[in-house]
Amino acid sequence: MNCADVAIRGYSKSLTGKQMTVVNHDGYPTIPEFNGNYDTGLEHYRDAPTVFVAGDGSVLGRVKLPPTPQAPAVSVPPVVKPTPVEKPTPTKVVNALAHPSSPPPPNPTSGGCIHGTQACASHTPGYRICIWGVYSGVIPCGANTKCRYTGPDSVVCGW
Repeated sequence: MNCADVAIRGYSKSLTGKQMTVVNHDGYPTIPEFNGNYDTGLEHYRDAPTVFVAGDGSVLGRVKLPPTPQAPAVSVPPVVKPTPVEKPTPTKVVNALAHPSSPPPPNPTSGGCIHGTQACASHTPGYRICIWGVYSGVIPCGANTKCRYTGPDSVVCGW
């Protein structure tokens, strides 16, 4: 048996709510165990009359309201397990701009250029980048463009 002590505080002249639902007691409806189905016996509460109670606790009246319409049942799609996909084999990507795995040399100008500077390549429409003191191979400019300096150490391929 479940009980609840209720104390109503405030200055309202009345309170409206469902009449207390009593089941599984002598002279009242019997409902089975829920077993996970929480709709079991719910109609006894839903169909209970609405009660108006005065501030002094006296019942002012009872009204049987029509049952609340239930929301339509929602169908749940079946669970579909994803098809296993082979993991791709990692490939090593070599990037001329990537930092080497070892720390940079103490003097970034040891090979004749300053790390990160760019220079237009001579005799070809491309440019080179200094990587830890050594210029990279020529990186070609796009079709119909050529290398132009945008500053002392930076370039752009353009018209």
